[in-house]
Amino acid sequence: MTKLHPCCASTHRAIDAAHDLQIEHGFSLDDVLSVQTKVGRSAVDNLAYPDPVDEMQARFSMQYCIATALYQGGLSLTDFTGAAILRPEIRRHMSKISMSAYSATEEHGIERLPHQVTINLRDGRSLKTERLHATGSAAMPLTAGDRRLKFADCMRWAGLNAEKTHEVFLNFEDAASLKHLLNGFF
Repeated sequence: MTKLHPCCASTHRAIDAAHDLQIEHGFSLDDVLSVQTKVGRSAVDNLAYPDPVDEMQARFSMQYCIATALYQGGLSLTDFTGAAILRPEIRRHMSKISMSAYSATEEHGIERLPHQVTINLRDGRSLKTERLHATGSAAMPLTAGDRRLKFADCMRWAGLNAEKTHEVFLNFEDAASLKHLLNGFF
């Protein structure tokens, strides 16, 4: 699996489901009254930080990840810095987001259950969907556009020029030598 989001994989299917609803119905985080997520027991155990105090806890917080993704339409490596996790425009929405687990009976004998998301909006609508597979999984591979955006995010994080770096990698097989390919790059 290629992780589209730079956070715990236990959040990915719920993030994708919430994003699917946002794209389909065109709402903002300010329009949201509540978000309920239902995930597997192991995901609940992994996501132990409803009110993260540092960037590592934020990576393991369903509340932070969903609020951030709905606020800006996705997640970036820059969302997991000390300053980013304290943004009031995100934090004020985190209490709207809850997470519950499938019961042991529901999970018994089932290899994989979908992550369910219900979003209740201020206009009275209740939107529901589920995701069995995260974007980036073998069942739902990243598009070329997704890969390029993820690559650009990683390069920005590393302080490198994404366009130039991408060109280097695209031309790797055709280069006469690595020295020639990287000439002037660093």
